[in-house]
Amino acid sequence: MATRAKPIEIVVESQKVFGVISKGLKWVGIVVGIATVVVVTIRSVHDLTPEEPRVISASAQSEKMILTMLAGGKSERIPVPPYMHVVMKGDNFRLHNVYRDGHECAFGEACTDGPLAAVYVTNEDTKNPNIVSYSYVPMK
Repeated sequence: MATRAKPIEIVVESQKVFGVISKGLKWVGIVVGIATVVVVTIRSVHDLTPEEPRVISASAQSEKMILTMLAGGKSERIPVPPYMHVVMKGDNFRLHNVYRDGHECAFGEACTDGPLAAVYVTNEDTKNPNIVSYSYVPMK
């Protein structure tokens, strides 16, 4: 005949089991917390690392890679990524560089050097609208 456990023994045994489980869960929580901190740190350091300049091939150009101008008007400004140039293709337009310090210079003028912030084009045809395509090219 089997002996039955007394209620106090059952409570003591269950407290031991739950104590082991809670200690194990505490360690699991600590390991998960440390892993989370490590992953977040690695990702934030990776996000701060500067990317290499990318070349956008002609096949990767989209419809957004064109500038439209009204007759005699000017286009929107295009930001210039670091270490890149903007190459324009079209007719009857003039390229304008906008430098980070705020001064501007049109192509063909005597310009001072400095880091570019943006470029835009003006339509030299005062009677017809114009479209110019552009692409980014890395500096050499």
